[in-house]
Amino acid sequence: MYDYLMTLDFRGKRVLIVGCGFGEDALRIAMLGAEVYAFDLSPECLNIARQLAAREGIRVHFAQMPAEELSYDDNFFDYVVAPNILHHVDIPLAIREINRVAKSGAMLIVDEIYSHTFTKFNTKVQTSRMPVSKGAKIHIWQAKSLHHC
Repeated sequence: MYDYLMTLDFRGKRVLIVGCGFGEDALRIAMLGAEVYAFDLSPECLNIARQLAAREGIRVHFAQMPAEELSYDDNFFDYVVAPNILHHVDIPLAIREINRVAKSGAMLIVDEIYSHTFTKFNTKVQTSRMPVSKGAKIHIWQAKSLHHC
């Protein structure tokens, strides 16, 4: 996933990191010129993320919230990056929220170790006709291979 992220032009783009943990992904993408917003449920993880960002002099908008109830405005993000987090959330609710906050044509980049979680959900999405995202390009990484949906 990281090799692919390095090919993208994040300058001036708003990027959401889902389940940011200690903030490493948020910091990396911010260093590529993005305006980064990152959230997690854990106040302890967010404290570490904020400390790392401050130490490195990198601005990231960190917040504590669940993926199923995002506090961001509608149509706000150009990219949404979800690294190994979807198996921890209520996928239909989280994807609805991601869809709401993503701009039309936004890119969703998923690195999911438990790919059956997203695949199972994606089948439900197709049968219910609920859009995953408004014209989004979705990239899913599974065990070092790239799959486009």
